[in-house]
Amino acid sequence: MALAAVELLGAGMAAVGAGLVMSGDFVRNEGVILAQKAADGIVHAGHDFVRWWMDDLTPIQRGPFIMAFTIIVVFTASFGIPMLVKWHMGGTLLIDRVPPPPKGIFVGDVPPAKFRKLECVNPATGVILGYVPAMTKEEVARRVARAREAQKIWVKTSFKERKQVLMQISRYVLQYQDEIGRICAEDTGKSELDAKFGEIGNTLEKIRWTLTEGEKVLQPEVRSSSPLLFYRHGEVQYHPLGVIGAIQPWNYPFHNFMNTVISGIFAGNAVVVKASEHAGWSSMYFCHVIQEILRQCGHPMELVEVITGDEEAGEGLVESKIDKLFFTGSTKIGKKVAEHAAKYLLPVELELGGKDPLVVCDECDISTALHMIMRGVFQNSGQNCLGIERILVQEENYEYVVSELKEQISQLRVGDYRNLAGLVDMGAMTMGQTALFKIQELVNDAVQNGADLVVGGSQLKFTPNGCFYKPTLLTNVKPDMRIAQEEVFGPVACVYKFSNDDECLRIINNCKLGLGATVFVNDRRRAKKYIDGIEAGVISVNEFGTHYMNQALPFGGTKDSGYGRFGGVEGLRACCLMKTVTMDKSRFLKPSLPRHVVYPILENSKSYVKELFYLIYSRTFFLKWEALRNIMIMHVYQAFEPTPRAIDKYLVECLEQELVLAEAERDDAVSQT
Repeated sequence: MALAAVELLGAGMAAVGAGLVMSGDFVRNEGVILAQKAADGIVHAGHDFVRWWMDDLTPIQRGPFIMAFTIIVVFTASFGIPMLVKWHMGGTLLIDRVPPPPKGIFVGDVPPAKFRKLECVNPATGVILGYVPAMTKEEVARRVARAREAQKIWVKTSFKERKQVLMQISRYVLQYQDEIGRICAEDTGKSELDAKFGEIGNTLEKIRWTLTEGEKVLQPEVRSSSPLLFYRHGEVQYHPLGVIGAIQPWNYPFHNFMNTVISGIFAGNAVVVKASEHAGWSSMYFCHVIQEILRQCGHPMELVEVITGDEEAGEGLVESKIDKLFFTGSTKIGKKVAEHAAKYLLPVELELGGKDPLVVCDECDISTALHMIMRGVFQNSGQNCLGIERILVQEENYEYVVSELKEQISQLRVGDYRNLAGLVDMGAMTMGQTALFKIQELVNDAVQNGADLVVGGSQLKFTPNGCFYKPTLLTNVKPDMRIAQEEVFGPVACVYKFSNDDECLRIINNCKLGLGATVFVNDRRRAKKYIDGIEAGVISVNEFGTHYMNQALPFGGTKDSGYGRFGGVEGLRACCLMKTVTMDKSRFLKPSLPRHVVYPILENSKSYVKELFYLIYSRTFFLKWEALRNIMIMHVYQAFEPTPRAIDKYLVECLEQELVLAEAERDDAVSQT
């Protein structure tokens, strides 16, 4: 009967749907008639269910149904309804405060005369977007001081208030994702898909994870205690650092800007971001958005600041007495930043360059691997820290993979995102001629040293001022070539051949960089061998890039790819001052120090400490018993005579002899064991 009721309900819903989607008065009336029939059917089904429940089931048979129904009701009342109310309140509390995007407020703006101006150019067209100031060290220090004053107010906010700000940011991103994508594409020359896929999705996921898990991650964490300190409670607390600085690259201007802002402000800090010279225009735009959201939520706008400029601005940030610095960029610049920060004992988290390999084993799904290779190499024109720069193919599949890559690479569409109806697979090189020169130099060196140029290998000149490079395929690449050791950061697929896993691991690890790696393999034992053997901080099996989309996971590398972790629990706690706190478990339980460890020490203090360690840490019952016995003797001895130097010499000698004998017996037992 219950099943019949469900079927009638489904039929009724279908009928209502059919009536609603049709057009015309007659058809609409037919829909009403069908809906009425469905309602009658539901009523009849309800009557049938009641008869089945009352007549066909005995009280014993009804028991499991009643119990299950009770559990569902209790669970819903206890957890479901509060969660629904919480979600609803969080989702509607500030919905009317989403600020509109700034309409071209930076386009054509000229910075104040006291600053040099930096020209912001669209690398796909050569069109000047506007100007940003090249800030001096004095201006950087002023903005950091302003952020510190704002942080003194922000640090007093609750997690609820911080979540409201993040929810507001999330709504803004969802509502204006087309605008955000356009700004990113204009400033960097990337395609619209790359702008949305790489910028929007990861940012929304980071906000979602922070809203869901952030408060729990930053709660005090209770740690276990030593048996000697059984009466003490120990925990780790996570407090705001103060002002966090971030020096961010240009390849993902929105996500890179938001990455530190989300974690930093949620942990109670102010955030000052030094934008790349190649993404200053968009970074100023995004900073304005965040400041407006903060203002409309009732918080100081200066909590988030952006710094534009060149090397002087970066040095000024390091020297401005910030509390921690997050740097993302090349290994060369990262080393300089770390060296400069060391002069001020400024803690730094470094996420540097990568030379990520993708391994194609003989028994894997080749079709999936090929799709991932294309995405990993050519997404954002290869300008990714986690981009695939080395493709290692087992010899059985080498020729097939090369053939397929040649065909797929030849079909890629390159250009300005506004052309070809937006159907652009690959955009421009953001750093312009500097990037083109470096890529060409590495490709030419590889060809001169024996690599085969299959596709591409030169600049693409279909616009007068655009900076594009042809999607390129190089085969027979050897591990000792420059292109195998240096980060290309461009649309170049380099294919290597290997015969067995050991050879593959040698090729992979024969590189100073160790950020990420991807392995396509079906055998779990082989997969474990690669996971254990690859020297990298991030490894993905049978997939590419999903580890970064999972913002619950830490992100970072090893070797010359940096140190520290961004993202996940580790990344959020990296924005905090970790405080170790111990306190009494109870005000009624406050043991005092034994007299034997209080100054001035006693003649048998050393023996007391030794026996105490045996009692706590020995794993042999006999030794523990002997230690306890000796400690009790010393306590009794001390209780009867608090000044052992004044007691009878004979008693002292007897006690000492007894302790010596006990120690000798125990040492013999230990040696025999």
